[in-house]
Amino acid sequence: MDNFTSRSTFLLMGFSHIRELQILHAMLFLMAYLAALLGNLLIITLITKDQGLHTPMYFFLKNLSFLDLCLISITVPKSIANSLMNRNTISFPGCVAQVFFFFLLATTEVALLTVMSYDRYVAICHPLRYESLMSPGACVQMAASSWVSGGLNAVLHTAATFSVPMCGPPDVHQFFCDIPQLLALACSYNVGELVVIGLSLLLDFACFVLMDISYLRIFSAVLRMPSAVGRSKAFSTCLPHLLVVTLFLSSGFFAYLRPLPKSPSVLDLLVSVFYTLVPPTMNPLIYSLRNKDMKVALRRLLVNSRRRPVITSPNSSPAAMLDFFTIFPKGGLLLWCFLGVSDSCTGPVNALIGSALLQEQGGNNSFTHEALTLKYKLDNPFELVFVVGFQKILTLTKSMKSDAPKEKGKKAPWVWELGGCANKEVLDYSTPTANGTSEAALSEGISLIRGTGPGGQLQDLDCGSSNDEGAAPNSTKRSATKGTLGGMFGMLKGLVGSKSLSREDIESVLDKMRDHLIAKNVAADIAVQLCESVANKLEGKVMGTFSTVTSTVKQALQKSLVQILQPQRRADMLRDIMDAQRRQRPYVVTFCGVNGVGKSTNLAKIAFWLLENGFSVLTAACDTFPAGAVEQLRTHTRRLTALHPPENHGGRTMAQLFEKGYGKDATGIAMEAIAFARNQGFDVVLVDTAGHMQDNAPR
Repeated sequence: MDNFTSRSTFLLMGFSHIRELQILHAMLFLMAYLAALLGNLLIITLITKDQGLHTPMYFFLKNLSFLDLCLISITVPKSIANSLMNRNTISFPGCVAQVFFFFLLATTEVALLTVMSYDRYVAICHPLRYESLMSPGACVQMAASSWVSGGLNAVLHTAATFSVPMCGPPDVHQFFCDIPQLLALACSYNVGELVVIGLSLLLDFACFVLMDISYLRIFSAVLRMPSAVGRSKAFSTCLPHLLVVTLFLSSGFFAYLRPLPKSPSVLDLLVSVFYTLVPPTMNPLIYSLRNKDMKVALRRLLVNSRRRPVITSPNSSPAAMLDFFTIFPKGGLLLWCFLGVSDSCTGPVNALIGSALLQEQGGNNSFTHEALTLKYKLDNPFELVFVVGFQKILTLTKSMKSDAPKEKGKKAPWVWELGGCANKEVLDYSTPTANGTSEAALSEGISLIRGTGPGGQLQDLDCGSSNDEGAAPNSTKRSATKGTLGGMFGMLKGLVGSKSLSREDIESVLDKMRDHLIAKNVAADIAVQLCESVANKLEGKVMGTFSTVTSTVKQALQKSLVQILQPQRRADMLRDIMDAQRRQRPYVVTFCGVNGVGKSTNLAKIAFWLLENGFSVLTAACDTFPAGAVEQLRTHTRRLTALHPPENHGGRTMAQLFEKGYGKDATGIAMEAIAFARNQGFDVVLVDTAGHMQDNAPR
C-alpha cells in the first residue's frame, strides 16, 4: 500500500489502444481545441480593442473566454500529445497540476456564469437600476469573488485527493487526471474528500438554481413583450446559453455523484468530454456568431486593419476619411454612433452640445473642436441631431483659393408654437434682442483689446487709403508711419499687459446679457441671479492673454448655463433618495418653468421611472394658474396607479396626488404636501410649481 505521493508517474488509459483510433481521437480533439483557441482569443481581442464593448456584460464575457481558453488547455493538449506519440504517461507533478487548475477554472466558471445570468436579469428586468447595481467596482468584486471561490475549492480538492493511500497499479481510466478515477485507485473511501465533493456539488447546485431563477424571470419579462420579433430574438439569444450551461453542470453532476467505478467505462470518457471540451468550444460560437455587437466589432476591426494612409488631394471629399458619425436626440442620449478613424466621439460631441447647441457659437451648422470639424443638422421632424466629424486638414486642402468672407447668418428668434413647444432649444446670442439691438451692438463702447482706449487705434493700420486733396505727400507719409507705430505699440501693450476685472468693467456687459436672457423668455429674477453670480465669480479675476471682457463674460456665463442645464446622473439621484429614506424624510424634486412647456408630462415620466425603481411618489399640484395642469396631473396619477396598483405592493399606495385646486399660496401647498408625505411614508415628493407667463408675471 503506497501513498499517492510515492508514485512518480500515472498511466492515462485514454480512449483506445488501437493506433488508428488514437490518430482519429487526436485529430478530433485538435480541431476542437483550435476552434476553442481561435474563438476565445477573438472574443478577448474584440472586447479589449473595441471601446463600444467596454460594458459589464462584455467584461464578464472576456473573463469567461479566458477561463474557457485555460480550461481546455489544461487537459486537451496533453491528451493530443499522448495519442500522437503513442504514449500514455503523466508525471505526478503534472497530475497534481491538472487536478488543481481544472478545479480552479471549473469552479470559477460556474460562479462567473451565475454572475452573468444575474447581469442579464438586471439588464432586462431592472434596466433603470442597471447602472447603479452593475457599476465597474461591483463588476470587479463579483469577478474577483468568483476567482477566490475557485481557488479555495481547488486547494481543498487537491489536498484531500493526494493524501490518501493507493492500492494497485496507477492506471487512470480517463484522458486526464480526474478525481473520480483517482479515487478509484484508493484503498478505502476518503471521508474528507467525499465531504469536499459534497460541499462543491451543493454550491454548484445552488449556482444552478440561481441561474434558473434568473432565466425564468428573464423569460417571463420577455413573454410580456408586445413584439413577436423581439420575443424571438430574446429566446434565440438566451436558450443556447442556457443549454450549454445545463450541459456543463449536468455532466459534472453525473460524473461526481455516481458511485466510484470498479472497472473502465466508456460512459465516463464521453461524459467528461461534455464538461471539458464542449463548453469552451461552443461558448465562442454562441457569443460571437449570434451576437450583433460582436459582429459589428469584428467588421470594424477588419476594416481598420485593411485601412491604409490616404493622401488627400485638393478635390478630395471630407467623407473619404470620416472620424465618426453619430445620431442623438436633443436630450443628449446617444442613439447610434459609427466610428471611422477616431476611437471615440465623446469629447467632440460633448463640446458641440456645450458650445454650439446651447449658445449657437458654431455658425452655419459647423463647429470646430481641436483638430476636428463637426457638421451637424437639427432641422428634422424627429428632433434628432445628426453629427459628422472629420479632420480640419481635409477642409483646408479642398481648395487653395481663398473665398470672400461671408456675413454671418442671423438665427431665427425663439418662437413659441401652439402647445408651448419651442422650435429651438438653445440660447442664441446672435439674434436681435427685444429692443432691436444685435449682438454686434453689445460690444460697442467696450475695448476690443486690453489697454486700448475707446475708439481703438487699429484703424490707423489702414495704409491703403488715398491722400487727402491738397495735403503734402511727405506729411501724409509721416502721419501714416506715426499712426502705424502708435497702433502697433498700443496693440502690443494691450496684449502683454495685465488687468484685473472690476465691477465697472463687467457691469455694462452683464446688463446687456441680462436683457438678452429676458428677451429669450428667461424669468427676470433668474436672469438677475445668474448675472450676479457670474459677476461675483469674475470680480478681481485677472484676464488671460488675448482675452477680452466680452469673451471672458460670455465664457463664464456659458459655464454657468451648462452647469444649470447639466442633468444629474440617475445613479446620483437614486443614491440621494436612499439617503433621504435612511433619515426618514421624503426626497423633494421641484419642477420650474413657464406655462405650456410640459412640466406635468416630464413630472409623470420621472414619476414612472421612480415607481419602476420601487419608490413611492406623491405629486404636489401647486399651480395657481387655471390652465389645466391639475387635471393633467390627475390623469397621470390615475394611469400610474393602474400600472402600480397597491395590491402588487402589499397594499401600499405607490402613486398619489396632493392637490387643493388652483390655490393662491403655492408655497403653502408644497409645505403641506411635504408634511403629508412624511406622515404617510412616501419616498419622493414631486412638486409642480406655480405657473408663470412669459412676461414673468405670476397668475
